[in-house]
Amino acid sequence: MPTRFRIPLYWFAVAAALLITAAAYIQSAFFEFVYDDFGQIVYNPKIKSWGLALTYFKSHVWSQSMGLAFYYRPLYMVWLRVNHSLFGLNPLYWHLAAIAVHLVVCLLLYFFVCRLAQDKWVAVVSVLLFGLHPAHVESVAWISGTTDSLLASLLLGSLLCYWKHRDATQRNPGRWLAASLLLAFFGALVKETAIIIPALIFSYEWIFCRRDVSRRVRLWASFRAAIPYAVVSFSFLLMRALALKSLTPPSTKVGRLSVLLAWPEAVAFYIGHALFPLHMSVFYKLVTVSRPGLQNFVLPVMLVLAAAAVLFYAGRRSRVWAFLGVWCAIMLIPILNVTLWNNAENLHDRYLYLPSVAVCIMLASLLAKLKELHYDKSALAALIVIAAGYAFVTVRELGYWMNDYVLAEHGIEVSPGHPIAPQLMGNVLIRQERIAEAIPYLVDALNAMPTNVDTLCSLGFCYSEINALPLAEECIGKAVAFRESEPRAHLVLAMVRLKQNRLEEAEAECRRGIELQRVPQSVTLFHYYLGNVLYAKGDVQGALREYRAELQNDAGLDPAFVKAQERVDEIERHSPQARQ
Repeated sequence: MPTRFRIPLYWFAVAAALLITAAAYIQSAFFEFVYDDFGQIVYNPKIKSWGLALTYFKSHVWSQSMGLAFYYRPLYMVWLRVNHSLFGLNPLYWHLAAIAVHLVVCLLLYFFVCRLAQDKWVAVVSVLLFGLHPAHVESVAWISGTTDSLLASLLLGSLLCYWKHRDATQRNPGRWLAASLLLAFFGALVKETAIIIPALIFSYEWIFCRRDVSRRVRLWASFRAAIPYAVVSFSFLLMRALALKSLTPPSTKVGRLSVLLAWPEAVAFYIGHALFPLHMSVFYKLVTVSRPGLQNFVLPVMLVLAAAAVLFYAGRRSRVWAFLGVWCAIMLIPILNVTLWNNAENLHDRYLYLPSVAVCIMLASLLAKLKELHYDKSALAALIVIAAGYAFVTVRELGYWMNDYVLAEHGIEVSPGHPIAPQLMGNVLIRQERIAEAIPYLVDALNAMPTNVDTLCSLGFCYSEINALPLAEECIGKAVAFRESEPRAHLVLAMVRLKQNRLEEAEAECRRGIELQRVPQSVTLFHYYLGNVLYAKGDVQGALREYRAELQNDAGLDPAFVKAQERVDEIERHSPQARQ
């Protein structure tokens, strides 16, 4: 073939790695919305209109349903809005988009490793291992978990542009720097973890600086390179503080000392799941250490020190390994920061998405070392075993994300006593109208976390449905005491008052709930139950207005949509003037 039509062999290898990755994840395209997908996508009015896009930059991700501000991710909200405008609420295309983002990250990783390690074989193997790594299941199979893959694509893109800027042979290096800074800023607007990029830039310059320069020159060169990125990170933090009216989330309720003592155990957990990703779940118990012992402190400290010693030893002999070791250390900062404020759970496999970049490159480099020692067959056999093992575990773990019921069941099995897994199971059973079966799960969730307002509201709803009204009142009373501004609490209380025939109070609670909605359009269920109250009071026209308002929500997805339509049809059949 003419030279201009030849395709390098390594591009076939990269394409094969991407196809294998896509094949491993393709079953997830047929999964349902699960867990946070309902709150962030299905029942989130903020992503269903471009008219609300500016509010993404003025509030936090969960502003439509809760007042506690943790996550400021406006570009992630834009991503959700774009997906909704293209795909509506068809989960098939949302899942395909999540797989596509993961494949983009894999492709960018190839260029990243080619530049960093100067070895295309290592780059291809890194892509294959990263694409199949089981710790990524949570970020690929779960639509709401795509924050990490979106962040990784922007972060790797930013670093690649920075390297182009450093290359003196490139034209317009200033444009590459501007592109790098812009991608870094976009990364921060997708997920807060991106604010660590100044540390990555500083570390890269320090490690790969010419050896013949003095420490002072080396230090200044590293700082000078990192300063523009520090400005980007500071600008993001300023935007976040102005939007959320707070710089940091609330502190953990278990005490900072217990959290700090748990850091070695948390790091040991991530080391284990990075190297041997087995028995994964979206639900892991809160890791705290009130009394240090052999299992929860001494052994984790020894493991962390051993890992640090290995990385230090390797880093002394290779600049690439030194940078990869620093990469892992820097990525630990946001992971460990989560433990300082999360009061229900502080470990998640999706947090390994970026750290596993370094882990996969390290594994690929070790296999390349076998090739250098002329153990080509051993290197190939080891690669096949690792890749096949990763693929097997990934395909197996994917199945747990099929739907909420399977996900909750698996979470209860892996982490018995967890407060969120049984709550999720209870909510699934409520959606299936299996109220009596939901109650024991919600009771277990409440025993694990007595202050959980969401669990109290769900349990109060169940008690109301089975006419255990005193128990329902008790649950809702506690929910209101913990968070008076929770709209669901007022909705359930309105349902209780309606059953007690205290119609004025029921109407007041419904209207109070609507008033407390954080997004005006987010009134799912409220109009339906307010319509029931008004109908009971004899206000047929008022009831029709509320039922029709409920029908403005997405057909088939609002739990009260079908019931509201039935009530409208019934009223119009018996009252022709109601059609006016």
